[in-house]
Amino acid sequence: MLPPDKEITRITFIDRIAAIDFGKKRWLLTGLAFAGVASIFISNKVTFEKDMNSLNYMSEKIKDAEKHLVRISGDNLKSVYIVSTGKDLNEALKWNRIAQRKLEALKEQGKFNLSQESDLYYLQIQSCRNA
Repeated sequence: MLPPDKEITRITFIDRIAAIDFGKKRWLLTGLAFAGVASIFISNKVTFEKDMNSLNYMSEKIKDAEKHLVRISGDNLKSVYIVSTGKDLNEALKWNRIAQRKLEALKEQGKFNLSQESDLYYLQIQSCRNA
């Protein structure tokens, strides 16, 4: 433990900003006001990137491999995730069983293929419930 008469002080970046007397620095206040007004006009030009895949860098070799994979598989490798929710685990499992029955019926009609992962996940939830 430190003696009570010694104090450890460390000046951080935030301390330096807090120490600035903004009332005496009119140019700083003017600059901040200008930046605030400018941001009002610029803010409507801000958009969200609709294609999240374009944010990642991919070399031409990887892009070509992806195009080849899509050409081979078509839309067969598209995934859809279904989540069942409820007030508690039992209610969520009830809705999950209803969804599972409807998916099984659609699978038997040949509408789509049910992946092994979703079957396995369903079984894991059931085993957690029984434990």
